[in-house]
Amino acid sequence: MQLLRIKRAPNADDIKHMRRVVNFIRRQLTLAPRVNRETSRWRYALMNWGHDPLKLSDTDSPWR
Repeated sequence: MQLLRIKRAPNADDIKHMRRVVNFIRRQLTLAPRVNRETSRWRYALMNWGHDPLKLSDTDSPWR
């Protein structure tokens, strides 16, 4: 979230970190458990990286 608050253009290290986060989230989403998603370690691991897999995304929103 700190990268979103900076006033300068992202440098190479920032971009490398953003790619790392996105790749981690993509890999983890393929490992989703079939039951108990709300309380699973899988969900909490993703939320530690800033992504809640159970939250509706903007494209899934019924208000769109």
